[in-house]
Amino acid sequence: MVRKPGTNVKLLLIGGLVGLVIGVGLTVLYFALAEFFTVNARAAFRMAATKTQKPQPPQIKRKAG
Repeated sequence: MVRKPGTNVKLLLIGGLVGLVIGVGLTVLYFALAEFFTVNARAAFRMAATKTQKPQPPQIKRKAG
């Protein structure tokens, strides 16, 4: 089997570009999911904090005089 010179280099470049695209895609997906779960965790902590706070008694304002 006879190959043209430069075929191996071309295949390496194509494989490198495909690997780079996959790596960038996975990185973007990872950071998107991390941001999504961070925002949801913050919202859940805020919701839990508001539910566990003791209700404050109403303040009675007295008239001066």
